[in-house]
Formats: sequence, C-alpha cells, structure tokens
Amino acid sequence: ALSASPPHFSLSPWVRFGGRPNNRADAQRLLARIHSREGDYGQAWERLTAYLQDRERVFDIERARIIAFQEVQFDMHNQAQEIQLLREQARVSELQENALQQQRRFQQIVIAMAALILALLLLLLIRTLKERRHFRHMSAHDGLTGILNHTHFIDAAKKQVRQAASGSASLTLVLADIDHFKQFNDRHGHQAGDEVLRRAASRMSEVLSPHGVVGRVGGEEFAACLDDLDQDHAASKVHEVRTALLDCRLSDIEQTVTMSFGLAQLGSGEDFDTLRARADAALYQAKHSGRDRMVIAESSSNSEA
Repeated sequence: ALSASPPHFSLSPWVRFGGRPNNRADAQRLLARIHSREGDYGQAWERLTAYLQDRERVFDIERARIIAFQEVQFDMHNQAQEIQLLREQARVSELQENALQQQRRFQQIVIAMAALILALLLLLLIRTLKERRHFRHMSAHDGLTGILNHTHFIDAAKKQVRQAASGSASLTLVLADIDHFKQFNDRHGHQAGDEVLRRAASRMSEVLSPHGVVGRVGGEEFAACLDDLDQDHAASKVHEVRTALLDCRLSDIEQTVTMSFGLAQLGSGEDFDTLRARADAALYQAKHSGRDRMVIAESSSNSEA
C-alpha cells in the first residue's frame, strides 16, 4: 500500500528555510510522525527534537510578546498616572492661585476697611476736637458778643494782675458801661439792644484786645485788663474806643450810643479785688458826673477826662 505521507525530501527545504516558527514546529511534528511510521526512527527523533526547539522558540516569542505587552501596559499605566498627577498638580496649582487671589482680595478688603475706619475715626477725632474747642470757646466767651464772659475774664485778669505784680509791670483795668442802655432797650426793643451790645463789644475788642483781655462782665457792662500799659496809655486807647463808638448807632435809629469808663492802674502790692474796686468807683463817678466820659482813679484823688 502506498503511504499517504509526502516524500521525505519534499518538506525539508520548507521546514529549514521558510514559514513561521509555529508552522515550522507543526511541520516538524508531522515529519516526525511520518518518519516514525516509515520506521526511520533516527529522522523521527531529529524531527521531534527540531519540533521541540521550534516550540521553545514559539514559547520565547510568546513570552517576549507578553512581556512587551505588559511593558507597554505598564508604560501606559505610568503615563496615565503621570498625566493624572500632572492634572492634580495643575488643579492644586489652580486652587493655590485662587486661594492666593482670595487672600489678596481679602487683604485688600481688610486694608480698605481699616483705611475707612481710620478715616472715620480721624474725622470723628477732628469733629470731636472742633466740638471741644467750640464748647470750650462757648464756655469761655459770651454767646451774644463773642468776647470773654464774666467768669473767664475775671480769671484771666487775676492771672495778669499776679504776673504784673511779680514783675513790677504796668497794668490798667478798664470798666465800661453803656449809657442809658435800659431806656434804649425799652424804647427800641431787645433786638436793637442786642445789636448795640455786639457793636460796642466789637469796638472795644478791636482797640483793646491787642493789649490785653476784654470781656462782658454784666448786662451792659464791659471790662478790659491791659498789661504793659500805664493809665495814660490806657486812657489814650479808651479815647480811641469812644471815637469808634460814634458809628455804633443803628441805621434806623438816630440815637447815638455812648459809654462811661472808669480806669485804675495797678498799684504796688495791690490785688485784683482792690484794683477792681477802684476802677468801679471811677466808673460810678463817670456815670454820676453826666456819663459819656472817662474817669481815672488815682491813689489819692480821682481825675475826670
């Protein structure tokens, strides 16, 4: 019977030089079976050995492919992790930048609020200081005429008297009273009377305040304490006041406003109360001597001007 297997020599070149390792292994195994059937066990052994070698190469190739595939998977996994890490880093950087921006905005808001609060406190302080000066001025000055009120004039005058007595300096106290003010007030009204008081105080302050303190010590009574001025120089300043009073009349009232004055120069060892009593006596004499005049008090006698 004819063998179904192909001749031995017809497969050898293909097995040696061609085909893929897996196909060559299959061919080697087929040839090993053919040689075994033919009884050529030597060739069958060689083919079987070649089959095993080819299968080993197939396994090597498969292992290499698996390893390469795993390496590729590992690299892809690493790359994916790196990409994820970069994304997380980018996200963290973005969050940090947003946090920094919010912190800067918060700092700007805090600075703006602090500046606003500081400005408000500064304005409040300025307003408080202005109000304090205003109230201090109001407490020290007469509300109608704007010159020192009775209490603060007396305090300032006493201080000047003490300083003049300790330094042996000249000082003259001037007391003044608007003539017939009550009749003027009753005839022309309190508003006209208030305006006369303001104008009389303004004339006295303009002339006498550069040389001392001027105050309102009664309803229509005024006073001035002039330091570094003896009674002659003080009398000259009082004449200037009397001259300034000539334009003190109101536009719709023809009556002229006049004042009576009493002057007293500080004597050696004299205190304020004694000086004031002598000036008040001189003013009393001026008023009872016809008014619209000035009387200077002297240590021994009074003189009229």
